[in-house]
This record gives sequence, C-alpha cells and structure tokens, in this order.
Amino acid sequence: MSSEQSHPHFVSPPGTLVGVSAVTPSPAEAVGVQHCDHGRDGGRPSLDPVIGSKAIDTRPHPLPCTEQATQPTDCWISSFDSHGAQDRDTEQVPASAKASLTIMPNEVLLDILGFLDVNDLLSISRISHHLRTLSMAPILHAYRLRLNRAILPPLLATRPPLADLIARSIFLTNTTVVSRRLGRSLVSIRLARRLATRPPAEVLVERAVLPYECVPGLAVVHVAPGLVAKRRAIEKEQVKDGLRRWVDAVWKRQVLQREEGMRQWEQSRGIGRVWRLRKFWERVGSGERVHVPV
Repeated sequence: MSSEQSHPHFVSPPGTLVGVSAVTPSPAEAVGVQHCDHGRDGGRPSLDPVIGSKAIDTRPHPLPCTEQATQPTDCWISSFDSHGAQDRDTEQVPASAKASLTIMPNEVLLDILGFLDVNDLLSISRISHHLRTLSMAPILHAYRLRLNRAILPPLLATRPPLADLIARSIFLTNTTVVSRRLGRSLVSIRLARRLATRPPAEVLVERAVLPYECVPGLAVVHVAPGLVAKRRAIEKEQVKDGLRRWVDAVWKRQVLQREEGMRQWEQSRGIGRVWRLRKFWERVGSGERVHVPV
C-alpha cells in the first residue's frame, strides 16, 4: 500500500512524477519540522508554523477534510486548498492570466503575504474570496510573528537610547508632562494679567491704534477689523471716481463757455465777409425775414 492510500486526505503535489507517491512525514519527522531553518534562506524562518505540539503539513492541494482529520488547522487548509486545486484542474487558464496571483500555489502566496503589513493585508483581502481566506489564515499570522522574532533582535541594538528620545521630545516622561502643563498655566496667567491692564477701546481709537469702525457705539455700522482696510480702499476708489467726473464736467463747461465767448466776440466785431454770408444764409434757411439793404 502506498503512502497516498494510507493517508487518504493528502494527494501528490502538482508536478509530481506519475507513479511516484507523495511522501507523508512520520510523527517523528513532523516534530522535527518545528525548528526554523536559518541556513537556506538567509536567516529567515521557514513557512512551517507550529500549532501546539504538532507541525502542520502545508503541501499544496490536500483533499477536503474528512472524518480522519483530527487537527482543526488541517481541516482549514483542506477547505481552501481543495477549491483551488479543483479550479486549476477543471478550468483552462488563458494566456493573459499566466502572470496572475490566482494561479500561484497557496504556499507561494502565503510566503509573499508574510512580508506585508496589516494594512496591506486588509487591502488584499478585499480583492477576492481566495485572497481574503489566505490573508486571514492563522498560519500566515503565526509565520509573521516568527519572522518578526527573527528580525527584531538585531535591530534592537541600533535603536536610539532613551536619553536621545527624551531630548527629541519623542518620549515624554512624567516630569516633561508636568513641566509642559506648568508652562501653559504660566502663559495663561501672564496673558490674563496683560489683558486686564490693557487700555479701553476708546483710548485706542484716540491713539489711532484701532479704527473707530471696529468699536461698537462709535460708528453707525460696525465693521470687523479684517474688513476695515478693504472698506477704506473701496471708499478711496469712490472718491477718485467722483473727483474724475467733477473735473471732466468743469473742463467741458469751461471749454463751452470759452467757445461761446469767442463766437460772441467775432459777431460783435463782424470779422470777415465769409462770416456775414454764412449768417445770411443761415437766417434764410431758418425762415427768418431778411432785410437786404439797397
């Protein structure tokens, strides 16, 4: 009897040669998988997390969980791994989807997801149900914890000392918190005393420090301090426009008066024969009776 027949809830991984049965580890071998392999992948722990006292077989595509499976983690792996195996066996993968994450084995996806933060895992879990199941896998989070345990100890020696953090105001001690609170109290007390001794608004208006439009009661219309400059600019433009119109009107009136004076002077003098002929024909044209001397 082969190992597949003796263990019916495991099948051979994809790519296994025909006629070669999958090897199921014995209990002694399963216990030996618990240690981290730091030699093959540069000190990074392997993707074989341990739940309790037994190692979990994460080989690809086990069949659905049966009554013979006793570990809940084995049932969980079988539940999402069997669907992926059925989909890959029954569906024809198009050429455009060869680089998709959905056709990768679950072990590769778990290895990739192990390097992501929790926020990235949350974003990936919203893509599809399969990625959501992998992102919420207990195996993945156990692996991330083991990876952090292996990475953090060398980095602890490079972190800044506590005195440096206190000097940068990153770490606040009780003394720092109390001193900050006391400083705010002193500033508020000093400000309250200064506000109590400041002069009234009428005095500030007399000293030309505060516009009178900003003081209620001194002006007909109360204006906010931020709008005083804008209002004065508008009033100045209105004065300029009025002055421009007045100058224009005065100049036109003076020009007309000067022209009228010159015409009257010419009429009184009787300058030129042409002028007399023009006046004569103007009277004839207007219908006046003209007396022609003989």
